[in-house]
Amino acid sequence: MVLCTTFSAVLAHADDPLASGMNADALARDRAAIRQLNQDQLASVQRRDAGYAQGWHDYADTRRQDDNAYPADQLSYRAAQNDYARQRKQYEQAIRDWRADVAACQSGDYGHCDR
Repeated sequence: MVLCTTFSAVLAHADDPLASGMNADALARDRAAIRQLNQDQLASVQRRDAGYAQGWHDYADTRRQDDNAYPADQLSYRAAQNDYARQRKQYEQAIRDWRADVAACQSGDYGHCDR
């Protein structure tokens, strides 16, 4: 019980620098050290937040660039689709012509057999 009472008293005064019996010079050094720790922490948080802000700025720039490139990509994609459709029609026509030549050749029109 005595230990608990003593320990509680120490905890109650743990954040009170005057309770530790520090002299004025020690208090001034303690305050300066705490102030420096707080300033260092503030600088660290500001650097971190600036990095986050730069990251979001870079992300937004990339998104804008992607959004600007999208119409050109769509035009290129549509052109490729049109080329494919045209080439597919040419291929299908060539196959029809070849099959017609094969049928003509098999039916005795030997002029179509050269293909």
